[in-house]
Amino acid sequence: TEYIKLQLVVYPNPTSGYLVLKASLFNNLQRSCFVKVIDALGRIIQNRKCTLFELQQGLKLNLQYVPSGIYFLVIDGESVSGSTTIIKVTE
Repeated sequence: TEYIKLQLVVYPNPTSGYLVLKASLFNNLQRSCFVKVIDALGRIIQNRKCTLFELQQGLKLNLQYVPSGIYFLVIDGESVSGSTTIIKVTE
């Protein structure tokens, strides 16, 4: 099985609430993956299962309740992975 390192687009970043996560994918869109938001101490703040199709279309994440700071967004799936940094700010 081919392993794909995802190129992620996250906007708006920094965010004060909601953000959209997108990845460019062209096959195996029915496969599932996990989207994790991890804080600087390594704690999982959010863990959401989704399909690769949802990532292709743009997955909306709610970070309104998350304290301000720097977080890591990690995608783990059967044949895909990816990560990026996001910044949460207070309005």
